Amino acid sequence: MYAKSWIFKGLCLAILVLLSSSNPEDATYGFPLDTHRALSGTFGELRSNHYHSGIDLKTGGKSGEVVRAIEDGYVYRINVSPFGYGNAIYLRHADGNFSVYGHLSRFNQQVEAFLRNKQYSSKKFAQDLYLGQDEIRVAKGQVIAWSGNSGSSMGPHLHFEIRDPQERILNPLRWYRYQIADSRPPILQTIGFEPVDIGSRVNGTFDKLTLTPSGADGNYAITPIIKLRGRVGVEYQAYDLLNAASNHCGINYARLYLDGQLIHEFALERYAFDEKRFINVHFDYGYYQSVNKKMQRAYVEPGNRFPGNRPLIDQGYLLLEDDQVHDLKLELTDFHGNETELRARVQRDNQPANFPAAPTYYSQPEVSYEIKRNVLILTATKAHASYRGGLVMESIYGDLSRIMPAYMTGEKMVFLLALDRYRYPKVIKDEIGKWQHTFHLADELLPFQNNMIEYGAMKLFVPYRSMFERVPLEIVSVPGPSTSKSYAYRIGNAKVPVFEAFLVSIQAPENWQGGPLVVARKDGDKWKYMGATVGEEGEIYGSSMEFGEFCLMEDAQAPGIRPINFTNNGTLSASANRLTIALSDNFSEIDHETIYGTIDGNWVLFEYDYRPGHITYTWDQRPTAGWHDVEIAVRDQAGNLATQRFKLKF
Repeated sequence: MYAKSWIFKGLCLAILVLLSSSNPEDATYGFPLDTHRALSGTFGELRSNHYHSGIDLKTGGKSGEVVRAIEDGYVYRINVSPFGYGNAIYLRHADGNFSVYGHLSRFNQQVEAFLRNKQYSSKKFAQDLYLGQDEIRVAKGQVIAWSGNSGSSMGPHLHFEIRDPQERILNPLRWYRYQIADSRPPILQTIGFEPVDIGSRVNGTFDKLTLTPSGADGNYAITPIIKLRGRVGVEYQAYDLLNAASNHCGINYARLYLDGQLIHEFALERYAFDEKRFINVHFDYGYYQSVNKKMQRAYVEPGNRFPGNRPLIDQGYLLLEDDQVHDLKLELTDFHGNETELRARVQRDNQPANFPAAPTYYSQPEVSYEIKRNVLILTATKAHASYRGGLVMESIYGDLSRIMPAYMTGEKMVFLLALDRYRYPKVIKDEIGKWQHTFHLADELLPFQNNMIEYGAMKLFVPYRSMFERVPLEIVSVPGPSTSKSYAYRIGNAKVPVFEAFLVSIQAPENWQGGPLVVARKDGDKWKYMGATVGEEGEIYGSSMEFGEFCLMEDAQAPGIRPINFTNNGTLSASANRLTIALSDNFSEIDHETIYGTIDGNWVLFEYDYRPGHITYTWDQRPTAGWHDVEIAVRDQAGNLATQRFKLKF
């Protein structure tokens, strides 16, 4: 077994070497920065709702580091946005590959002049420009830009990518492995065992079992034998450390073995941009929403079509078919080949569910429920003795049946019900009249089809690619907050991930005469703008990537406009080379596409930084001395217009 393991490792390392030197041009790529060789983020590491594309190169905590072209080629794309990569430049090279440089502070003179011409001709700050191969040529090592903190950046750094000719994202360390030092194995924090079917159990329960392994320096172990019944998935929480930085980085390879046989492999080497959101079924999304831990799966969930998965046996699930003790091994490897190994033992659990002979009598049991893996889980804490005989369920069609307890753990009696849309529960209650609950399972959402559901004044449209798997859908209308202009609709389960945004529309109040109405979703203790598109019949549309509670709200307040480095009817400092103005909005946020600024009636370029909410006009040549009119116009996402005129002496 060990000889085979070493052969497998050797093959993996050989493949990595071939990948990094299989093309003559590959080995000749230059480095994009002159000085820094440390990473704050690696290719494919887990980010919010996506795998990280490319690597993040440290720039010493400051902007303004020289950024160079890694190879001869031409400027293929220039993208300028307040969000995402901010100021970004894309180069295409002779081998067909692309290199991408993001969060830049500025471009070189030739690119900047080309960009400014497009911005002034279109009178828009944000641009997405595609260029021909003869418009702006670049040479290897040429300065193309300077690093910065633009877009959705959390601090100065260079985001850097290499993409193949189909624009699939590759790991840049294929070319820079020996320039980024890493001799440290991944660090394993938590190991998990997840029951995946209604009949599955881990140590006798339907709950995820998480354990902190013992060990360090690449060698970890779980001492107790884990008892399993039915199909069970193995999960892990881990990170990698590189030599020159303390940042927690991602892990590129994972392999799961049962008794020496490889049953699942994950290899993160290349993926398409529109495959990034499969991350939400690579880790346990619902568990992350509950406890803020990303448990990565060493098995493949339904709907996970990410190309890095290689499920070799039963999608990587454990299904023990005898009573022997089995050896389990998890290997985690970073791109430099540093490996961490976990060893554990598992055994099939044949013990029947345990129910105490005479549970203590409680007059008012505590009952809670959740829906997970299309299973309704009812937990009765300090249950009355009669609960051993089951709970009564009335289906949505009125027929009655009994749900028997599945198992008991401590003071908790657990009931499990597989959810079938043709037999959804309407009411579940006990027979002593102490507890009952009404459910609101309206329908189910299916993957690979468009789902349209109406519920009162609300319509829900869930597109073809939105759902990873079949999902029972709960909808209930409740009184909205005091500021709402409709009922609030609780739609779905916030612990269920979504691949593509869905639409929610709510009918506006009849003969509404107030300000613009918007769809809002509850986000913690606040409400967040989701959209304000008006339909043909007066309904208001919004879109969301998360289920939750939605309602209509009024937004009649226009954005605020406030000067930062000057005052109205004041004199601008002789040393100033820019105007800075703060934009603010009470709810719907600024629509950056509508920002329009002029001096003496002539459009000028105000660049928008959404984090402080500032727009800035920087001039190469100071306006002539004397009084000038500065005018700003902007709308919020709800369409409220604000204009402000300033008199300013230069």
